[in-house]
Amino acid sequence: MKYRYIANGMFFSENGEEYYIDIPSPYIRYTVQLARIDEKLGYQFVATGNNVPVIHVYPKESLDYNDNDTSGNRRLVHYIKGKPVYSYFWDDFINNGGKIKKLKTESFNKVHIDRLFDLEDTDKTFSDLFPNLRYGDLPVHIDYDSYDIEEVTG
Repeated sequence: MKYRYIANGMFFSENGEEYYIDIPSPYIRYTVQLARIDEKLGYQFVATGNNVPVIHVYPKESLDYNDNDTSGNRRLVHYIKGKPVYSYFWDDFINNGGKIKKLKTESFNKVHIDRLFDLEDTDKTFSDLFPNLRYGDLPVHIDYDSYDIEEVTG
């Protein structure tokens, strides 16, 4: 059997709408334990040199505390390390099992989002979600806090 890590995350599109995303790891593993290694991967939307939005997959995402804040407060710092190990263009993302769903308007202020009831299907592509993302712009972070391990057939 083979397994793949799926990061479950969320992001905001350019128009401020909230979307939930399932991003498949670019790696297929031979055990569930090996698939969990991919929880360290980080994800961001960036634009290619042709201004096409893609998801860059990075080898390490970390959260840390910055105790040197000038205000004297402890601050949570998010950072991604390394160069991208993979880039998902829209078709590649979909063909590998990637999914995007939009948060329903009536669910926007809820404390707990139920992925079965609070999300709706969307046919929007990366280019639809980020029509103005240009090469050299700051990346759009994809925040993820849960995951699935899927069994891969074939």
